[in-house]
Amino acid sequence: MLAIIFGWARRAATWIVLAGLLYVSLADPISAFTINRLYVFGFLVLAFAPGPSGQGPEARIPAWPIRVLQVSLLIHYVASGLCKALRGDWLAYSDVLWVQVQGVYCTEAAAWLLRVLPAGAWTILQHAALGFELFAPLVLIPRRLRPLGFLLGVGLHVVVAVTMYQLIYFSLQMISLYVVFVEPTRLRRWLARLS
Repeated sequence: MLAIIFGWARRAATWIVLAGLLYVSLADPISAFTINRLYVFGFLVLAFAPGPSGQGPEARIPAWPIRVLQVSLLIHYVASGLCKALRGDWLAYSDVLWVQVQGVYCTEAAAWLLRVLPAGAWTILQHAALGFELFAPLVLIPRRLRPLGFLLGVGLHVVVAVTMYQLIYFSLQMISLYVVFVEPTRLRRWLARLS
């Protein structure tokens, strides 16, 4: 993955990482449930994406790989929200999230929050998470609303990472996909500041 990030033999490295992800996903499908499937899809898109044309700040890449990744993230959110709303009990009961953070996923931070937060706070978090998932396209597609979408999405995943055991990796993966919604000029400015 470092070879991909730093542009060393990007195409070959992408196929090697993709092969490793496929192997892990097939060898232990239960452990590799959602997180690996998202990685497999993302790296498959990268494997078929053409390399940049040009050098430095003038380099250009085709839009389709970015659009595919954007749409896949939005589909993931909306599908998750629809499952919770239509097939789950997130709309029927106000204590679903409160109950879920007490089970096998409970972290020390979640246990503390369960003691100090009123039950109504968990209801608000539950409906806020469901609302973000269902309406993610409305806050991530329009450029003017993206800062709000980033704030809500990162907030959702920070709460998930803090309150649910070992879901920090899933949260980090989802947050890392937000980079496909950042305009190239802004992304270049941020990268220039970091370097």
